[in-house]
Amino acid sequence: MKPPRQPLIYLTVFLLLTLFFSLNVKSTSTPTFKWSPQVTFKLPAYNTKVSFSDWAYFTSFEWNKWQASKVSFNNLLIGSGESISKIGFASPDTNIAILSANSQSVKLNLAETEKTVYIYDADVKTVQIGGNYFTKDSFYTSFSEWQACSGDGVFQNETLTAIKAGSSTTVTLGFTNPQTIWIEGEGKTARWYFRADTVETAGILGYRLADTASTSTITDEVSSASGPQPSSYGVRVWIVHQNGALDELTNGEPVAIVTRSDDAEGLQNATWNCPGYNSLVYAVMIKVYQRFTDTDWSLRATFITEGEQLIKLPEATWT
Repeated sequence: MKPPRQPLIYLTVFLLLTLFFSLNVKSTSTPTFKWSPQVTFKLPAYNTKVSFSDWAYFTSFEWNKWQASKVSFNNLLIGSGESISKIGFASPDTNIAILSANSQSVKLNLAETEKTVYIYDADVKTVQIGGNYFTKDSFYTSFSEWQACSGDGVFQNETLTAIKAGSSTTVTLGFTNPQTIWIEGEGKTARWYFRADTVETAGILGYRLADTASTSTITDEVSSASGPQPSSYGVRVWIVHQNGALDELTNGEPVAIVTRSDDAEGLQNATWNCPGYNSLVYAVMIKVYQRFTDTDWSLRATFITEGEQLIKLPEATWT
C-alpha cells in the first residue's frame, strides 16, 4: 500500500505550495490592505528584505517570480498625502525599510551604507542621499559608468532607477521636478530679497531670503567709538543641508563689499562670482557683516531661504 500513497502525498504538498504562492505573490482584492510594520517581504534572489516603518496601505502587491528579486506595491501610502500608483523595490546587498511613501516622495532607510537600491515602476525625478541631491540631468545613463563610480551615484533608464548610497543610509525619492532658482546656460536670472520676517530652516533662525519683497523694513544702526568714519558692508554665503550642516562658498571672508562714508540712505551695487554647487541645494544662507576702518568684521544679520524647494546654483555673477 505504500507505493500508491507516495504520489498522493506529493500531490498534496504541491497543491499547498501553489496555494501559499498565490496568496503571497499577488493580492487583487478591491479593498485597500493595511499592513503592520512587523510584516516583511523577503527577496529570495538576494536574501534581502523590504519592510515598513509604519502602517502601510496599498491595494495589491506582487513579486516578479518565484525566486523573487523585487517586490512592487500598487497605490502605496505610508504617512499622509496621496498614494503613489506603483513602485517596486529591490536591493542585492541590504535590507530596505520604507519610512514614508506618497505620490510626492518616498523615503527609505537602508540597513548599511555603501549599498545599492533598485527602484522600478516609478518615474523618479530627484534622489537625495543624505545631504546630496541628484536630478535627472545628473543621473548616469550608462550602467557601467554608474557601477564604476565611487561614492553616491544614480543611474536611470526607461525601466530602472539604480541608486548607489555611499554617504548615508537615508535615501529620498522625489517624483516632482524641483523648482530651480538659477539654471545654468539658459540665460535666466533671479532676484532674492532680504525680508523683515523670520523663518527657521534646518534649525537655523534668520530673516527670510525669498523671491518676493517684504512689506515691512528692518534698520541696522551702527556707530564708531572713534568718531565718524566710513562703514563697509559685505556678505558671506553658505549652502545649508537638511541636517543643518553648512558649506561656505565665500572662503571665510565677506565679499561684494560696499562702503558708505556719509549718513544717508540709498542703494549701492557690488558683485561676487559664485563658484556654483554641483548638487541640488536644500537652502541658502547669507550673512551680512559690517566694519569701520579700524575694526574687524562683525555680524549684523542672517538671511536664509526656506527648505521647501530645492535650489540649483550654477557658476554665476551675483550683484
